[in-house]
Amino acid sequence: MNEHSWRRPRSRVALASALVVTAAAGAGGDGYPDYNAMTDRLAALLADHPDACELSSIGKTREGRRLWTLRLARGDGAADRTAMAIVAGVDGDFPAASETALRVAQRLLTAEPGSGGHELLSTHAVYVIPRVNPDAMEAFFQTPRVERRPALRPVDDDRDGLADEDGPDDVNGDGLITLMRVVDPEPTHLEDPAEPRLLREPDRAKGQRPVYKVYPEGIDDDGDEEYNEDGRGGVDLNRNFTHGYEEHAAGSGPHQISEPESKALIDFFLQHPRICQAVFYGRHDNVIKPAEGGKTDATGRAPTGLHKDDVDLYKTISQRYRQITEAKEAPGEPSNGAVFAWAYAQYGIPSFACRVWLRPEPKKPPEGEPEPGAAAEPGAPGEPAPGEPPPAEPAEPAEPAAAGNENDNDTEAPPPVEATSTESAAAGERAAAPAQEDAPPAAPKTGGDQPARPTEATPEVPPEVTADGQDAAIAKDRKEDEKLEPADKEAAAWLKVSDGLDGKGFVPWTPFEHPQLGPVEIGGFVPYFQTTPPDEELDGIADKQLEFVLDLAGRFPSVSWQPAKVTALSAGVFEIETALINDGYFPTALAIARDNRRVRPYVVTIDVPRERVLGGDPLVRAWSIPGSGGRQMLRWVIAGEPGAIVTIKAAAEKYGETTLAVALPSSTVPAEGNVNGQ
Repeated sequence: MNEHSWRRPRSRVALASALVVTAAAGAGGDGYPDYNAMTDRLAALLADHPDACELSSIGKTREGRRLWTLRLARGDGAADRTAMAIVAGVDGDFPAASETALRVAQRLLTAEPGSGGHELLSTHAVYVIPRVNPDAMEAFFQTPRVERRPALRPVDDDRDGLADEDGPDDVNGDGLITLMRVVDPEPTHLEDPAEPRLLREPDRAKGQRPVYKVYPEGIDDDGDEEYNEDGRGGVDLNRNFTHGYEEHAAGSGPHQISEPESKALIDFFLQHPRICQAVFYGRHDNVIKPAEGGKTDATGRAPTGLHKDDVDLYKTISQRYRQITEAKEAPGEPSNGAVFAWAYAQYGIPSFACRVWLRPEPKKPPEGEPEPGAAAEPGAPGEPAPGEPPPAEPAEPAEPAAAGNENDNDTEAPPPVEATSTESAAAGERAAAPAQEDAPPAAPKTGGDQPARPTEATPEVPPEVTADGQDAAIAKDRKEDEKLEPADKEAAAWLKVSDGLDGKGFVPWTPFEHPQLGPVEIGGFVPYFQTTPPDEELDGIADKQLEFVLDLAGRFPSVSWQPAKVTALSAGVFEIETALINDGYFPTALAIARDNRRVRPYVVTIDVPRERVLGGDPLVRAWSIPGSGGRQMLRWVIAGEPGAIVTIKAAAEKYGETTLAVALPSSTVPAEGNVNGQ
């Protein structure tokens, strides 16, 4: 049962007392509302559309925030209709996903009569869950700005008996959490020779030697000589669901469905069996590039992608999505433990993961001017190459926070800076991780479990190593025409986007005297730059996603009866032939659901005593009826009275019940048959 549910205007008083709306609502501006502002917007939708909107809470987070759900439907009987679910905000570092869900809901509610949106809410129901992980997403509205993806379960990442005690700190006071690199006796990274602003692990076959050790920005808060290894939170909700769950993997949680948010979401789906399709907005994608078919895990039973018989359906949807959005490619993300993978493989419905905003094409400089950030050879670390314009200064926050642990910052956040993004930090905090999909590595261990301790005087780069970590002799012999490519091509492409925006997405590496490490350089991608589009792009994103939702809405299974053909075989003996026809696009059950029996079948019965059924099965299970005119043929031979009415019933958990009344002909002479409609 839902914790709370409101629908009619008279509930506005109760709603106002339950919804927390503060003067600080909208700290993120009109484009990106914080939790309080989002709650206020949901309440406004309810007040403006009481005949088509119901607002419910399906659970609470660890910090007590409600998980709001909108049910959009016009007219009575909404709970008994086939439905679509739109789920967003599972990834705390993708605020654009949450905002897109809100805007799609608003567009559906304000659709004109006769439009596709109005028709959808008149015939089906749409459930919108705009923010599954509100605790983590609040980091977007706080200072210092740090990307936080996981839910806020306290986790002792460094196993020192304390949880979340050593997260990142804004040591340089610029209001952003980025990276620190320090020249160290036990280095792990070097400047990428193809793009010196990025860091990479060495390719020793090419004579590359590491120069730097890399940390998330901050200090050693707990005095264990490790840096920022135990920040807030630690369970990635999109690794916490049951399909493909990885035990003991970082971020997957102590067990499947360990978090109140993931438990609330899975309970919601299980309590709403009429949901036939789901759309998930977040970091994953399976519509621009659908998963491969026919692959399984080591057991040979659990699919790791699509069932081979579902591949063509997904290819068709992919083609349509790419036409609507004009998207060509999306970053790959593992789906182990992701909710959209669970919805497909274990809930058994068409499930579509949409990464609503992708890397834009960089702005090109005026003709004749060099590309921003381009340099043939970099200078010393933190300095531009000769002839290269000095790097753009990072966006200056309204009120830079004093150096301190971000966990302790409860002050009101200023409006957000430019949309930004970085990659995950090992302890669950998010910071740029050049040339790595995951976080920058924690300090490497030496002497068993003891961490390597930085020297008091930071050593200089060894003379036999170039500034970018190249062995000097090999670098000298390298052919001049050798074409270098960055190790992380996606990060390099984002750098070009930042360059086209006057460097707003990347903080140049800048020397800083660290209170514990000594001389370091601080820099990296601005938090959220790679996940959060500018406000002015949000309407266009929502329009395209709405078009996709309406396209999916036209593909629901639609089952009806073929008119019955009744033939009198002899006195009191009749043959009845009919069929269930699916005129929708999707089958009543995907191949994956057909094989694992997750979606319950259509159960067809004929109201004739069993002893009078002379041929055919009195109970027929149709596990999957193909779409686009697919049929489940039905035939019985029965003993009956001429002129009697026989009722045939088909019932399915997802699609409800439909009946066909068949009149037995009064003639006792065999004939070609009488056709009876529904």
